[in-house]
Parts: sequence; structure tokens; C-alpha cells
Amino acid sequence: MPQSSVRAVVIEVDGQPKVIGGVALCQGGPVAFMNMTEDAVRYPKLILKATKKLVDEVFSLYRCPIYAFRDASLESSLRYLTHIGFRPVEENSEVFVWRWQSQS
Repeated sequence: MPQSSVRAVVIEVDGQPKVIGGVALCQGGPVAFMNMTEDAVRYPKLILKATKKLVDEVFSLYRCPIYAFRDASLESSLRYLTHIGFRPVEENSEVFVWRWQSQS
């Protein structure tokens, strides 16, 4: 079985990690993830900074589709995923896909 690998960004507040997001290469292909501490919601600008950095520095490295699973327990996850460019793989799906788009 191939080794898994991860590319990620970490955002800290006062030296403490608050948000980590990245792409894990799994057998089925690249899968995006983002985890936050419970108090990270107090820093909405921090979440936006992590998202921008994730898209600019990690997602942009992939020319193949990146998948993500919606966190149904987090009401804003659907809005968040679609805001950064993920689309459901089919109607009412909990699986989303992000596709690289040329800037030219």
C-alpha cells in the first residue's frame, strides 16, 4: 500500500495552534481537511486567513480533483465548502469536489 502524505498549513494564536488545514493523499486521491480548536470560532478572520492560505499554497499545487466530506454536524460547512469552490459530486451529496482552474 502506498504511503500517505499530507500538505498542510497551521495558523497559531500566541504560539498555540488554532487551525490546521490541508490535503491528505489517500488511496482514493487527495482529500481536503480542516480542523479547528473549539475556541477558533472566536477568530473568524483567522479562519479566513487559513482558508486563503490553504487554497493559495496547498490546493494550487494539485491539478487533479480534491475531495472533501461535509461535516453535517456543522451547520455552516455547506456554505463554507461552496464559498471556497467545492461542489457536491451529486445532488444532496455529503462528498464535495474542488477542481483546479487555470488562471489564464
